Amino acid sequence: MDQLNHQINMNHHPKLTIMKQIFILITLLISTHFQSHCQDSLILKTPYKIRQNAFYVELAGETLFGLSMNYERFFSKKPGGLSARVGLGLGFVSDLETSESYFAIPLGLSYNLGFGSKTDFLELGANYSAIKGNEGGGTLQFLNPVVGWRHISPNGFHMRVTLMPVLFVEESYLLPWAGVSLGFSF
Repeated sequence: MDQLNHQINMNHHPKLTIMKQIFILITLLISTHFQSHCQDSLILKTPYKIRQNAFYVELAGETLFGLSMNYERFFSKKPGGLSARVGLGLGFVSDLETSESYFAIPLGLSYNLGFGSKTDFLELGANYSAIKGNEGGGTLQFLNPVVGWRHISPNGFHMRVTLMPVLFVEESYLLPWAGVSLGFSF
């Protein structure tokens, strides 16, 4: 019984109690550090957030000599895949004799193939545009295939560079063309 009392008294010794507290504190600090490190690596390994909607402004491209505002919807729940777009654009054409502004409605369907990282895509598709001038006259319609590069960053920044030879439907005329788009995905 005396031995048991002696052991109990040893466990309540002030120096031993302080050392136990320091040991517990150090153990908690170390385990907290490793826990936060593990959480950080889990965050880095979580899947890329798929943004299925995009809004961007395109220079040249479907409006020829103008700007268009476009909404695009991606149908896949994975990066890339099929997308469709609709836009509204304004343009301005000027030569030595006349100048004219026009209104454009671009429509497009594309398939986006991921390459490299989950943020870069090869865009393959087709577009249709109807352009109506303000000075009267008919509506200019054209079709074009699209080959381009698309970048969608993890924070939502959206950029496209496209090559699109324009085939004017009524004149059977082919015009090499390109466009640049900047916007955001959400």
